[in-house]
Amino acid sequence: MKLVGIDYSTHDIDLVLLAVDRGEGELPWWVHYDLPSVGGSFERTLEVANVMPARRSVFWDGVRAVAIEEPFGRGGSAVPLVRVQGAILSLLPPLVEVRQYAPGAWRRWNELPTRSSKQEVREHVMAELGTDPPWSQDACDAYCIARALELNLQRVEQFAEEVRA
Repeated sequence: MKLVGIDYSTHDIDLVLLAVDRGEGELPWWVHYDLPSVGGSFERTLEVANVMPARRSVFWDGVRAVAIEEPFGRGGSAVPLVRVQGAILSLLPPLVEVRQYAPGAWRRWNELPTRSSKQEVREHVMAELGTDPPWSQDACDAYCIARALELNLQRVEQFAEEVRA
């Protein structure tokens, strides 16, 4: 069983897959997709389906849930990101649970300051994994988004167990 965290821009998409039953020292799997450098953000969004796995791809087998970053921007600056998010969401399997986390929310779940720097996020990832993974900064964000999902699901399961007891 796997959980997936997704960080994206109008230029690329990063996914980090966490095995729910991962062992000590087992690194998550990072997958990076470049959107072709064609035209503007609208044209690049049209390429999302050509670079990411399709909704019925074996890539999604064993995925329990997906977390994706909520687009953030002032004024209309989030519109291109909303388009990319929609294109990504259209490729997710229909029965997989999907949650979105605002940047401040996934940082809080990871016990980071809501306005933590890119360096603070990377240092947090390094501390959790016990190594400096050969990942981009966006992959570190995707990892933290996946961890936010994992921590959130653990809390829900813990609450359900307490209610049953």
